[in-house]
Amino acid sequence: MKKILTRLKNEVLIYDGALGTVLQETGALKAGACPEELNLSRPDLIRSIHLDYIKAGADIIETNSFGGSRIKLAAYGLENDAERINYEAARIARAAAASSGAYVAGSVGPLDRQITPLGDLSFDEAVKIFEDQIRALKKGGCDLIILETFADIKELKAAFIAARHIAGEIPVQAQMTFEGGERSTYGTSPSAFAVLFNSLGSDIIGTNCSTGSKELIKAIKEIRPYTNRFISCQPNAGLPELRNGRTYFPESPKSFAKYAVEFAKLGVNLIGGCCGTTPEHINELKSVLKNRKPARGKYVPAFRLSSRTKVVELNAKTRPLIIGERINPTGKKDLQEEIRNGKTTIIRREAIEETKKGADILDVNVGVPGCREQETIVSAVEAVQAVSEAPISIDSANPLAIEEALKEVAGKPLINSVNGEEEKINSVLPLAKKYGAAILVLTLDKCGIPKDAKARVKIAARIINKAAALGIPREDMIIDPLTLAISAKPEQAKETLNAIKTLKKRGFPSSLGVSNVSFGLPNRRKINADFFSLALAFGLDLAIINPSDDNMFRVAKQKKKRKTTDAEIKKFLKAALSPVEEVAKKKLEVKPGEHKDVKTRLKEAVLYGDKENIVSYIEEALSDGLAPLEINSSILIPALEIVGEKFGKREYFLPQVILSAEAVQRAFGRLKKEIKPGEEEDKGTIVIATVEGDIHDIGKNIVISVLGNHGYKILDLGRSVPADTIIKEAVKNKADIIGLSALMTTTMIQMERVIRELKKKGLNFKTMVGGAVVTGAFAKEIGASAYARDAIEAVNIVKSLMKERR
Repeated sequence: MKKILTRLKNEVLIYDGALGTVLQETGALKAGACPEELNLSRPDLIRSIHLDYIKAGADIIETNSFGGSRIKLAAYGLENDAERINYEAARIARAAAASSGAYVAGSVGPLDRQITPLGDLSFDEAVKIFEDQIRALKKGGCDLIILETFADIKELKAAFIAARHIAGEIPVQAQMTFEGGERSTYGTSPSAFAVLFNSLGSDIIGTNCSTGSKELIKAIKEIRPYTNRFISCQPNAGLPELRNGRTYFPESPKSFAKYAVEFAKLGVNLIGGCCGTTPEHINELKSVLKNRKPARGKYVPAFRLSSRTKVVELNAKTRPLIIGERINPTGKKDLQEEIRNGKTTIIRREAIEETKKGADILDVNVGVPGCREQETIVSAVEAVQAVSEAPISIDSANPLAIEEALKEVAGKPLINSVNGEEEKINSVLPLAKKYGAAILVLTLDKCGIPKDAKARVKIAARIINKAAALGIPREDMIIDPLTLAISAKPEQAKETLNAIKTLKKRGFPSSLGVSNVSFGLPNRRKINADFFSLALAFGLDLAIINPSDDNMFRVAKQKKKRKTTDAEIKKFLKAALSPVEEVAKKKLEVKPGEHKDVKTRLKEAVLYGDKENIVSYIEEALSDGLAPLEINSSILIPALEIVGEKFGKREYFLPQVILSAEAVQRAFGRLKKEIKPGEEEDKGTIVIATVEGDIHDIGKNIVISVLGNHGYKILDLGRSVPADTIIKEAVKNKADIIGLSALMTTTMIQMERVIRELKKKGLNFKTMVGGAVVTGAFAKEIGASAYARDAIEAVNIVKSLMKERR
């Protein structure tokens, strides 16, 4: 059989459609049952569905293993059968495809547990769980591995690393799901996703599920310019509706196929269906896409980095890019002391300030003698990501610390740095390849920094060739020809500048740690700005500077370029090295946040999710005489409301909401010790549960956390809770509101059952429903009091419902 990647160069291949909704239609998948268990009890049924899709025209069929990780199977008591379930999933599909020539894709979905710092699952644990599942799928005979319906880019990165490690030569396909085709629930844009997974080396990059075909056209348009990989798209057949007690998907096969033609025109190579699609949808796809050749996408290679939510690109419009240098303990006793104590207050403060001042990228360095750098750098990266959208530059000489930081980064970072020493090349370059990072190349080796520009460029070329041999693309490298202090070696300024010019001619971007040039001299800020201006004229692309230095930013934005002559260099050196009168004692700059009162610090701790310091601020506020309830109502709750406003404006996304909620939980945990019985306001009681048959509770838990922080008493009944249990507990606890959550189309109808039973019993509880598959129209149809799209909306809805109730 011809390898799938070879075929994709000349063909548009067709995926199959949904499995879960088809199983539901057969009646074999009962409410609350595990779809993957049918690989063991009803292999004939699974095989027949595969055959139906192949007959309809599918070139690729997916295994019945989307929820086959041992974590998800544990909800059904099947964790010990995980290997057998996944192996059988692949074997059944392989047997169905045997005579047709169809390919088998091993389906791997999210774990339904959040990775740190948003949850309690470590990155390494997640990788191991994914590895176990993928190993069984490979053993069963898969032709490729498809990682699908991921919303958290960090979890998808863990899944991809597991797949690349286990799959070997088997291609890997990575897909995220985007709300309205614009952002994942964790804030990741299609472009940020594409930038990381293009560098990771995913063979196929794409999107699935979401709200339907029309919305995903936006996602594909955004992905296309950022990758040269094959692109896939598997939309839902629209958002589910409830009709006569059954889940119905509105998009017809003909409408679905019409959008598929649009996808093909945009350069999509693999097209199929997700929730609600059937063999009829796939048959229509085949008829309109038959013999169609893939369109050529317009990918322009460029130096790009990303955070969870943002892409930074080096191009004619963005030059120069600025790396903030302030998160570095060199010469900073207060930061050194904080790092030794495992704190991140200054790191957070500097990250906020550097971002406000315009830094494109934030350098993170925690190299302090005596500290456990592997642990410290993880805390530092976590802190920076909590308060800034800027991509991260990992600045460390320790390969073990670099790797731990790479695991923590939720995006594509820069590794600062690799030099020409063989040990450094051999330890750092493989990490860059594995985790999809860009690298900053230093032009030095075991002999030190060469005196002339030619030798520096030669070292860079050697590192670049080694990186290319590992598969690291040229555009993921930026070269630093190194700035030496002109106070010691003034002649080296010319060599640095000439190296920049040579690199530019060869098509390589360059960077400099600009402030090194003025070391040991007075009036450093003027010298730095003057040299920066000169370096930009020679072609500098990226500068590591202090963003708070306004002079440097003025230089970065100047339009007129200086001359690149020896005379201009001599002029700079003469001015920099001339005797300068000592300036009168400078006023110490007030560090951001240093003299803020405790109320402001508490507010900012909520806004930036500062779990580390918020309890100490509470202690300080209490000792200043502030009453516990006053702290909660006048500082914490208003700050949470600002978080909600930012979320509504899409300035914040789910990670920021989670971290802010956790910070407030810690604060209120301390305040509770001071609140006397009867003092706390009774805002109301809410019973919340994931409905029967549904094992997903990430969204529910976030809602619980946010509502709890607003002072409501919450009774969490957990996952897969029967209707009668929900009603019984609501009555027993005199609840005001019942909250119902569902993530699966097969279980959302259980919400209707709860509401129907409430009406039958004459109980007038207010009901709020939500979940990935739930819509406002569905909520209205089943008679729910309200529909909450997310946790922040849930707070406002609960306030409104409580007013109605009282």
